Amino acid sequence: MTDAYRGPLITWTEGPADTTPVLLLHDRYKDQDELQALGDTLKAARRVIRVRGARTQMEDTYIKGYYWFYGPIERPELSTLGDALYHLQNLVLHLSSTAPEGRISLVGKGEGGVVALLLAMVWPDRIHRLVSIDGVLPDNRDSFPLDIRQATGLPALLIGEPAQFADTTTFLDDHGWSVETDEKVDAVAPWLLSDQL
Repeated sequence: MTDAYRGPLITWTEGPADTTPVLLLHDRYKDQDELQALGDTLKAARRVIRVRGARTQMEDTYIKGYYWFYGPIERPELSTLGDALYHLQNLVLHLSSTAPEGRISLVGKGEGGVVALLLAMVWPDRIHRLVSIDGVLPDNRDSFPLDIRQATGLPALLIGEPAQFADTTTFLDDHGWSVETDEKVDAVAPWLLSDQL
């Protein structure tokens, strides 16, 4: 497989190619620049890939932003969520196949955090570290046709109010993740950089 990703998602890549890739997923109605400051902090030590959601939200004739799925964040609509997961899964598999150790880190905010959590639970063998900022596991996840796998101690960092993550933390713990929580987004970069592959 070549290093060039040739899927339908638009990506921006910075940082050294021989380091652990970090895939950044924006919140609803945002774009690839939402997590730019985090990417700028990481790009000296990691290959940073920002990706823009494939769906466009219009307001009159102006682009309001991009999103991953329809419906409320806690109850995504299945067909649009499935489409987003399919395209992102292909990107995750490509990035991990070109990574030095075969794994990537995922960071998602809000709706991007929901998608990051689901991707990581389906592909834990391709994940180095997982961060979700204000993104929780959906309430309707039992209706998703996903093969959730055990993670065997993989690290996850949940950023936001601890109470919002109670269900997500329990679910991840039950599936083998090593979960930490923090209320400050400033904790993300040091946490991602604290462990070298």
